[in-house]
Amino acid sequence: ITEHRETIDALIQKSSTIIYTVAIVLLLAVILTLYRLNKNMIAREEAELEIAGHRDRLEEQVNLRTAELKASNILLKEDIEKRQKAEKALRESEEKYRELIETASDAIFVIDAESGKIQEVNKKGRELLGRSSEEIIGLHHSLMYPSDETEKYVEQFKKIASQITPSDTDFHVLHKDGYRIPVEISTSIIEIEG
Repeated sequence: ITEHRETIDALIQKSSTIIYTVAIVLLLAVILTLYRLNKNMIAREEAELEIAGHRDRLEEQVNLRTAELKASNILLKEDIEKRQKAEKALRESEEKYRELIETASDAIFVIDAESGKIQEVNKKGRELLGRSSEEIIGLHHSLMYPSDETEKYVEQFKKIASQITPSDTDFHVLHKDGYRIPVEISTSIIEIEG
């Protein structure tokens, strides 16, 4: 029995040593796992803080850019409104100009100084020549005069276009029906569209 007891005691001691060793190994494994887990959690928290910082900076940049775009939109809207007002004023001015020309008591012809072609004619001009706007606009001005005096009128027109006052302001225009109409011509040179 004593012999067995010693064997049992030796086995108990070896078992205890093995149990303590396994317990220590398990404890070390748990501690190592907890250490690694803690390290991963710290790294994750740092990454989340960094992401939050980036997100805050990005949100700040978005807000700043949004504010800039809103300011630009306000300026653009103001510019558009100014342009629309200017265009409206220009249209109204053009309408007044056209109405003034159209209702004038004298015949008015707008002639391009370079080409000599008629660009506009008012009601009195149409009545004077007995022709429609479509028949007059685009014609060379020399076709308004009697053919035997065309050269004289072309020379006078060149003088006027060169801003030289012509010596003769008494002219004749030719009505569509062929008769001559005496007219007095008064001229002004203006720059239209640049």
